[in-house]
Amino acid sequence: MTIMLFLIQDGITNGAIYALLGLALVLVFAVTRVILIPQGEFVTYGALTYASLSAGQMPGTARLALAMGAVAFLLDLIAARRSLGFRLVARAFAVNVVLPAIVLALAMWSAAHHAGVAVHLDRLAVLDRHGGDVGTHDGGDRVLARDHGAVT
Repeated sequence: MTIMLFLIQDGITNGAIYALLGLALVLVFAVTRVILIPQGEFVTYGALTYASLSAGQMPGTARLALAMGAVAFLLDLIAARRSLGFRLVARAFAVNVVLPAIVLALAMWSAAHHAGVAVHLDRLAVLDRHGGDVGTHDGGDRVLARDHGAVT
């Protein structure tokens, strides 16, 4: 019964991810009439960020966002060099540097405290009626049953 509940939860989660990905592709194509090819990479970056946070490590995507924000700020300064007003520079700095810095700080705090990550992606522990560890998922399609010495 427990395994069935895990499989139902996994199916709902995967279905929701695919539905959101399909919805994003349809929305972008309906507005721009261009197929956004890197849409899958965005999902991959999100999954890798989640996996890093669930393992208690600092995700590289947060540092990447801050570095790209700094580059975008410099490009904004170069593009608007003739009309550099304080409000324009402050807005560009807030959007391109401060917001990614806040995301980086939150990611660092979350990685240090293991906060907000309830499910670990690296293993699926199945508990039997007595509370013992029956097996762990090995990342493929097999479940390793340590108590019985068999691979099913």
